[in-house]
Amino acid sequence: MSSPTADKPRLGILAVLAVVAAAVALWSAYLWWQLVQVRGGGTAVCAFGGESCAEVWDAPFAGAVHRWSGVPVAGWGVVWGLAAMGLVAGALIASCRHRSVAGAWAGGLRVLALGGLGGVVLLLAVSLAGGKLCTSCVLVYVLTAVFAFVALTLLPRPRQTRAGAAFGMVLAALAIAWAFVLLPGLRTPKASTGTRAVAQGPSQLEGFLASLDPTMASGVGASIAAYRAAPPMPQVEPRAPIGDAAAPVRITEFTDILCSHCAALQQTLEVLRRSAPPGSFSVDSRQFPLDGRCNPRLTPRSGEDVRCTGALAQICFEGHEGREEFGRSLFAHQHELTREAIFELAAPYFDRAALETCIAATETRAKLDEDLDYAWRYNPSGTPLVLVGGRMANPFGPFLYALVLAGGNAADPAFDTLPMPATTPSGH
Repeated sequence: MSSPTADKPRLGILAVLAVVAAAVALWSAYLWWQLVQVRGGGTAVCAFGGESCAEVWDAPFAGAVHRWSGVPVAGWGVVWGLAAMGLVAGALIASCRHRSVAGAWAGGLRVLALGGLGGVVLLLAVSLAGGKLCTSCVLVYVLTAVFAFVALTLLPRPRQTRAGAAFGMVLAALAIAWAFVLLPGLRTPKASTGTRAVAQGPSQLEGFLASLDPTMASGVGASIAAYRAAPPMPQVEPRAPIGDAAAPVRITEFTDILCSHCAALQQTLEVLRRSAPPGSFSVDSRQFPLDGRCNPRLTPRSGEDVRCTGALAQICFEGHEGREEFGRSLFAHQHELTREAIFELAAPYFDRAALETCIAATETRAKLDEDLDYAWRYNPSGTPLVLVGGRMANPFGPFLYALVLAGGNAADPAFDTLPMPATTPSGH
């Protein structure tokens, strides 16, 4: 009669591992769904104080992972979670039947745990090297660390090492899980799809819309439907428009200097300037800092008033040399931005003493209040807030490009060729 041995996992430990593995798979699937929504034209905003993983997933490393494996980075979280669940199930069955086999399954779980930790370290290193951190991904990192702690410290070690069997189990589990998610992975739009569609789209609206893949076409169609349904409001004359003030389309943007989606919007507008016909649109750049210290309807934040200082500094640059360069520098350095850094970035274009005086001026504050009053008419849920012709618009590159090509006319018959939502959305 055999007694409890060191190489037979206890059911309670396996249950904990199963729950953690399922949590990793489910949360990764949710993040993957978010990625698909954004790349398909879903509303991309920074909720008050929040950040998104999309910027990290659009980085070169993440794009390479998707191209070479067929599965995006978020999908690999699903793969790892499913593989872990499979190994836990195998260990559970084996522990009830064959003591020695249970030890081999436990070895596989330890190998998978070490691999998961390695993946977390790699992703963190790549993200931090790029100055970005996917805050929503942190939960996956923590859960993976918990799984590794339990597997490496609480699972029993077999009396005989079966490294080959353990590695074989892990590779088989990962291969099966990868095959399970490969098809949706291949159908997930790549990081560069949206930019490529804008940059390489033909000059005529009909040709551009015909060039869109089904996912992009659905995104543009949904954005057009939402734009048509949005109530028009009177436009405020721009203080210092960027581009031809007489252009048929005016894009008004309200941004927060620390919002990652606002930084992405700047890149979208740069692509539009290179791709759209000359003189076809102008940009009215306005401020909406997410800090109650200068935006009274919001909760005041602690720490440096980077958001407020950045907003006021950008207003001071209106009509000033280096305005666009300064704005690009602010967004490019947003992850390490401080109040002092704002003045350092402004130094090539604006004397510090003069800029400090302008930031403190009553007239500058009045301009910020004008921007805030203008934005609050639309009851924004975050930033960026984008308006085209006085209507709220999705900051989705292909949609904005198509609307510019249409001269701002969302009723253009060319849009009727796009797939539209089953129900008319009520707004953005």
